[in-house]
Amino acid sequence: LARTVAQKEQLADDLIHQQSAHRDAVMAKEKAQDETRHHERTIAGLQAEKAMITEAESRTSQEVKALAEERTRLSGLLEALRATADMRHAEHRSELERAVADKSRLEKDWAIDHAELESERQRTRDVE
Repeated sequence: LARTVAQKEQLADDLIHQQSAHRDAVMAKEKAQDETRHHERTIAGLQAEKAMITEAESRTSQEVKALAEERTRLSGLLEALRATADMRHAEHRSELERAVADKSRLEKDWAIDHAELESERQRTRDVE
């Protein structure tokens, strides 16, 4: 009888230990599941962040390409403006040189006309 009681007590102790071990295993499983869910959320967040970075890189790449195209276009315009400015500068320089030559010629003509007029006046005075 004592042995049966001792066996039953041992069985009860074993059952308590099994229940405790089962509770510990269930808690460990729940903790592992919580950690897995946390890691999955972290991975999902990182994947979303990676997607945003990839999209931003794509937009940046497109913007850089657009800026390069704009730079090329503006460089062409600048070159055309420089060529136009050089051409106009040359035209204005030629016009200025012609005007200076015309002025010089007119001054010589005036000096000759003035000298002739003075000579004519002098002759007129001499005749009077």
